[in-house]
Amino acid sequence: MKRAAAIALLLCSCSLRAPRNNSSTCTSNDQCGGGNVCFLGQCRGHSTSLALVAAEVQPAGGSAFSLTQAANLNLQLSVVQDFEMTPSVLVTGNVSQTQSSGGLSPAQSATVTFSSRTPLIADRALQAAAQTSSSGNFSLRATAAAYDIEVQPQPPLPPFKSTLTFPPGASSSTVPLVLPARSALVTAQGSVSAGGADLSGASITAVDDTGNVISAPGQIDAGNVFSLLLPPGTTNYFLEVGPPASSSTGGIGAAGPPDGGTVAAPDGGISEPPSELASLPNFDPIPGANNVTVALPQVATLAGTVVDAQGQPLANVPVYARSDGGEPFTLARQVLTDSTGAFVLVLRAGVYMVEAAPSSSGSAAVSVAQPIALTAAGMTGLQLICPRKISRTGVVLLQTGPPAGPGYQITATRIADPLLTTRLATTIPTSADGLFLITGDPGTYRIEVAP
Repeated sequence: MKRAAAIALLLCSCSLRAPRNNSSTCTSNDQCGGGNVCFLGQCRGHSTSLALVAAEVQPAGGSAFSLTQAANLNLQLSVVQDFEMTPSVLVTGNVSQTQSSGGLSPAQSATVTFSSRTPLIADRALQAAAQTSSSGNFSLRATAAAYDIEVQPQPPLPPFKSTLTFPPGASSSTVPLVLPARSALVTAQGSVSAGGADLSGASITAVDDTGNVISAPGQIDAGNVFSLLLPPGTTNYFLEVGPPASSSTGGIGAAGPPDGGTVAAPDGGISEPPSELASLPNFDPIPGANNVTVALPQVATLAGTVVDAQGQPLANVPVYARSDGGEPFTLARQVLTDSTGAFVLVLRAGVYMVEAAPSSSGSAAVSVAQPIALTAAGMTGLQLICPRKISRTGVVLLQTGPPAGPGYQITATRIADPLLTTRLATTIPTSADGLFLITGDPGTYRIEVAP
């Protein structure tokens, strides 16, 4: 079924291009009959394989025109679509803060971000950013649209939000942004307890009930106390507690050396004893209070080996673990295996998914993601087996039936799983009979064909 689905995708990818081989040449629409139009030097009819699409036009660097987006383009009505380019809007402004005396002082080194409020393409919101000078001034170019504005001043001041809509035909705009006085801000302070653990140095941030950040990134101080400044009028908020912002817990899918794990020592032990922060998870939002309690299970270690299909150890292979048991936190760690294929992960007692991911260029594939229930006593002897990569063949057919021919480039992208980001498979372009080859890890793939 997977092969059939992949081939079906290929058919859809190429069907629009087949008629070009059978169309008459032209230089104007008058030379085309039957309602066809002259497009790229050939008489073209309507598209029957695509309906509503969205498009984005990006001007060349230094162009006076702004980026343009269009939605709901009906290609069944016409393959010819026109785009109206509009000049970009030059935005200049100043960010200042109200003082207790009533005057204003410049907010230097603040980040000002414009984000479109109603993006036409959901995952490509128009955005522009700038940083203020020592006098609080900034400038940027933006597309005429309605924007949400966020100013992130220097900590510990919280973010400031505003809105702005550029009128049609606007070529420039001056935007004064005034931050509230520090005396008008709400102070959230208290202590965090976690079964006697020392959390000093851990990060803490306030968010609203929709998850939007409403404070500058903070840090838990000695004695497990914290203090954050929130926007004026804030009454309800949540706290997010996690590892220090300056350290990494081994982001899932990250490349390179392990930032958050511990390389196994030759005797199978841990090279350095873990601290409370070394395996501190990211906790789910906690209702704000003067005294906050978080559940912090005991430190637990997971040790094992990574081998290939023949049982041979695999060195320098990333091993990923992510909490998966419904705990009120997320703990994600990664570590590289040593020369004997051994690894040790410093975690917390709980349920985890564990997976090994050799290099995509090697012959060994990613292991099956395994659920592991880890107690405070830890676990040793876990073996992750990386099978050989899988090869599959397919054929690209034109809409009219015959094979597409040689030189069609194939891109096969493995869809992200709970532990790994997307990975590319190795592909060989089509041969004279339209055949292609894909070699990669087991999984679900998105196939793209470029004639």
